[in-house]
Formats: sequence, structure tokens, C-alpha cells
Amino acid sequence: MNTNTVPQVDPTLTLERVLDMLVDTKDEIARLEERRQDLETEAVRLMGEQASVVWESAADSTRRQATVVRPTAVNIDETVLETSIPKKIWDSITTRKVDVKRFEAQVAVGNIPTEVAVVAVTRTDRRPYVRITTKGR
Repeated sequence: MNTNTVPQVDPTLTLERVLDMLVDTKDEIARLEERRQDLETEAVRLMGEQASVVWESAADSTRRQATVVRPTAVNIDETVLETSIPKKIWDSITTRKVDVKRFEAQVAVGNIPTEVAVVAVTRTDRRPYVRITTKGR
């Protein structure tokens, strides 16, 4: 999606109508995502132990392949690991990152000079979005 162009919208729409349409669209996306997850779960169940299936779509005669991806997550108990290996090895497998809130707090109280902060920090604009919360439902 090109974020540099603004889509053409009916100029007679009011802000309230556009926001209502946005809410409706977000709700529909959530419903579709839930349906996609349900269908995906059923496809995995039906495929059983098969890693992949090739079929021809009844809708448009296109040949497609479905592959079951079974991801795993690695969870490391850092406390156990850190206390069980030498510090040099621990330092070699871990990284540190600046905590932005703590950094800003230290700048605010003067422990980090403003001149240093100005040189060290750059801010990048991100794509704007509209946050909508539901009140009183």
C-alpha cells in the first residue's frame, strides 16, 4: 500500500460518517481475522500429518499448495542461565538496549546533558492513524 498518496474520498462525507465507516471496517477486519483463524485451524486438523497439500481451486481452476507451518518458540529462563554460566559468555550472548523512558527521565533531571541528548537522539515520523475507543456500550 502506498502511504504517500491520499485515497479519494467522497467530499460530501462528514467526519463523523468517515469515523463510523472506519469503525465498521475495523470490526469487519476483526470478524474476518477470526474466521480466517477458524478456517486455518480446521485446515490443519483435516491435513493431519501431511506437511503440504496441492489442489486445484474449484473457483478459478488455479493450482495451489497449502503448507502446514508448525512454528516453535524458544523460551529461555534468563535468571537460571545468567547464574549458571560465566559472565564473559553471558555478555557475549546478550545485548543491551537503552530504555527510552529512563533515558528521558535522566535527561529531565539533568544527569544526561541536553546537548548530548540532542546529538544522540533522532525521531522518525510514523504513519498516522486514528485510535477509536468504544465508550458506554
